Amino acid sequence: MAELRRLLGKDVVLLPVAFGAKKPLLKDWQKTDASVMSDKDYVAGLVGHNVGVLLGVASGGLVSFDFDDKEHGQMFFDANPWLEKTLTTKANRGWNFWVRLVGDFPKSFDIKNREGTKVGEFRGDGRQTVIHGRHPNGRKYRPVGDARVAISCEWSDVKWADGLGERPVGADPVYQELVAEHGEPVHISERGAVTLNPPFFVGKFLLEHPVLFCPGRGFYEYAADTGLWSRITLDRAKVMFARDLGEYGKLAGLPKISLKRTEPTLRGLVELLKGYGEKDIGASRPANVLHFQNGMLHFDRSPPKLRPFSPDYWSVNATPFRYDPDARCPGFTGIFKAAVGSADLQLILDWLGMALTGHNFGQKILLLTGVGGAGKGLLTTIITALVGKANCEQLRTGQLTTRFELSRFIDKTLLVGTDVPGDFLNRAGAQMLKALTGGDLLSVESKNLNGGAQILGDLNVVITSNQRLRLRLDGDHQAWRRRLLIIDFQKVVDFVNPQLAKEIIEAEACGIINAALAGLGRVRCSFREEGSFPMEDSQRLRVEELIDESDSLRSFLRAEVTQNPKGDVTTDELQRGYHNYCAERGWIDQPDVVFRNQVPQLM
Repeated sequence: MAELRRLLGKDVVLLPVAFGAKKPLLKDWQKTDASVMSDKDYVAGLVGHNVGVLLGVASGGLVSFDFDDKEHGQMFFDANPWLEKTLTTKANRGWNFWVRLVGDFPKSFDIKNREGTKVGEFRGDGRQTVIHGRHPNGRKYRPVGDARVAISCEWSDVKWADGLGERPVGADPVYQELVAEHGEPVHISERGAVTLNPPFFVGKFLLEHPVLFCPGRGFYEYAADTGLWSRITLDRAKVMFARDLGEYGKLAGLPKISLKRTEPTLRGLVELLKGYGEKDIGASRPANVLHFQNGMLHFDRSPPKLRPFSPDYWSVNATPFRYDPDARCPGFTGIFKAAVGSADLQLILDWLGMALTGHNFGQKILLLTGVGGAGKGLLTTIITALVGKANCEQLRTGQLTTRFELSRFIDKTLLVGTDVPGDFLNRAGAQMLKALTGGDLLSVESKNLNGGAQILGDLNVVITSNQRLRLRLDGDHQAWRRRLLIIDFQKVVDFVNPQLAKEIIEAEACGIINAALAGLGRVRCSFREEGSFPMEDSQRLRVEELIDESDSLRSFLRAEVTQNPKGDVTTDELQRGYHNYCAERGWIDQPDVVFRNQVPQLM
């Protein structure tokens, strides 16, 4: 490690790479900075691995010119004989010339021959090159020639051989297609004033950046290392345009373009990008694919098939865990089998499998009710971790009818109501839950975005409460009957370990996911064969009891009062009978004023 730092400079940032591989082991390795090289444990951890170099500004301007074969490497060397004095390394067929650039230099790019075929790379910001260890072909990385230090130079010192060059400006077919479609990129007046052609630069932007615009939602950018399309701000898009204009100015020999990177110009380019890059990303997401950290799992196959990331999945949600088909979860299973029994544990796993897909095709709401300290919070913590906290949003029924509340659910798949009061589902906004879980298409108004968006009401919902919940039925008993799954936690468990949820997630997350995927298969089979979610009679009975309690006046009148033309009964007698009826069942009865107002109509 000391020798590498002597060769490359003390400010170099080294990265651990799997032995015999090329990809760094660190997640978000592009964000690593020089401070890690002061950490003795970090430096010691590089030993025994291949070692990569984080290039560009992060390592003080250190870059590499990487050529895939000796022929093109020799052409570059012949055009720049001073490279004889700089560090050069190789492992397989290619060459790597190491240089420390002073001043401004372009972003990383592909080096192409006259035919436009890639023959190498200029690796700067955001790239890395392996300098020590073993190549995948088995050969060691090693220096070539006598030079043992990366010399300094300016970008203008770099020359390009005939038939070899940077990304050509004006020569490649893609550029010509852009010109044919949008016109020349700039107009230069007789006095030398430069005028930009915005459609050209927007077209160029879309070719070089995986960015799109979704009406009502905003801009999205695709990350190849995660497979996710993530929302970016308008300011981020402006910065990207500013960098592109600056780079184009350097490559085209038009430094005045840098002066065009004003707020009005960048704002105009971003506005134009909305039209050219429009895409309804929500309508394009596949329903039979789960996004894991190590690939896209097609669970409509038997066995499920894991495939590489691709922007064509249009994925905006991912579970933060890898797919491991061999993982198991004995600890999780043991805890919740003891808490709620085997049948209800299976119901939890069935629902969780559906929740992991990001689509509530069963149109279900999971209610976790019962006493405190019985495991509801533990289960909810595990559920949100498996689905991914970035994919979850707090459920506030009291706010569901307000102007911007639904915009909080854009790109979310799970709504969570934790430790809610007994009237949580009896508020006016609770009626919106039927639309949010029933497959309805909902219009959404977002702050700071012109135009409305639409979201599909197939959000998954989990709610926990230590109190007896009541529903706002409004005569729609059947809709609530179809929606609800209820797990009743009545066994108080003293969870003395406050880190239990964290330990279960770290040890068994992949195993719980496998159990949930098995539950998902059970649910899909039940819908194919019976058209309904798999439930036992005792589980359906809980739903009926909640509906009856929520409509306790009607339930009382049906069960305890009969019509007799020759008889009579006073309001006070009815009221006493109603209170006794609720007390026998452990129900919360309606206040006297509600009773007196509603009983005449109900009778």
